[in-house]
Amino acid sequence: MTDDNPGELGDEDARDAAFNLALEAWRFANTTMRIVGKLHASDQRRHVSQVDWFRGKVHSVLERIGVRLVDLTGQRFESGMAVTPLNLDDFEPDDVLEIEQMIEPVVMGEEGVLQVGTVTLRKVEQG
Repeated sequence: MTDDNPGELGDEDARDAAFNLALEAWRFANTTMRIVGKLHASDQRRHVSQVDWFRGKVHSVLERIGVRLVDLTGQRFESGMAVTPLNLDDFEPDDVLEIEQMIEPVVMGEEGVLQVGTVTLRKVEQG
């Protein structure tokens, strides 16, 4: 906040507030989608549309401040990715791994990675 007007946010504070709100919105949308996935198929459609609309609103706010959230779920895990895997010690060095779940998204800004993501991994079964 600015010192001259305690009720007013400065540019950096406003960006941080939008950034933090977007992370919470991302978590909320993901939790909601897990719940929606347990509903009967006929009930899912409307709720999925509402979550998609909400995500679009969050995306447009982030776009205005030059930030985007990156979800890497399902992608092959490579050393050096901008993520912290919580369960990497559960696997052997030769295992082929993919990102099973994003706990927190990667946050990208115009200048690069602003925050690394947090993930869980799973082993890819080789056929």
